[in-house]
Amino acid sequence: NQKVMRGIDLTKFDLIGLDAFGFPWEQLEISAAIAPDVPVASTAISVTLGPTPYGVLKASGIPEEWAKNKEIPHALFNRWRWEFWEHFCYSLGYRVTNYELHNDKPSVKRYEILSRNDIYG
Repeated sequence: NQKVMRGIDLTKFDLIGLDAFGFPWEQLEISAAIAPDVPVASTAISVTLGPTPYGVLKASGIPEEWAKNKEIPHALFNRWRWEFWEHFCYSLGYRVTNYELHNDKPSVKRYEILSRNDIYG
C-alpha cells in the first residue's frame, strides 16, 4: 500500500483512512509528506506484548541501540507506546486531540482523527 500511496494524488481526498494491524506509521509519514492538509482517520492496533516500531520510538528520542538491543526487554517501551505514538504524530505536524482506546484482548485498538488544523479537533 505504500507504493500505491506514493503513486496517487492524496490531496484529492477529503480524509485519508489508515487501518493497520500494528502502527500505520510508515503510511502516516507518506500522508504527511504528500497531503499534509488532509486529515487522517487512524486505527492503530497493538498486541499487548508486541513491539513498538522503531520509527515511532525514534521520534521520541529512543536511541536505535536501545530499541534493537536484545538484552533490553521491549515491553519496557510498550508501557508508554501511546505516548511514543503521540510524539511521532506531533513530529509530523499532526495534532492529537481526541482518541478512543478499546481493549480487545490480546490487543489494544486506538481510533483517532489526526489533523494539522482545528476543524477536526
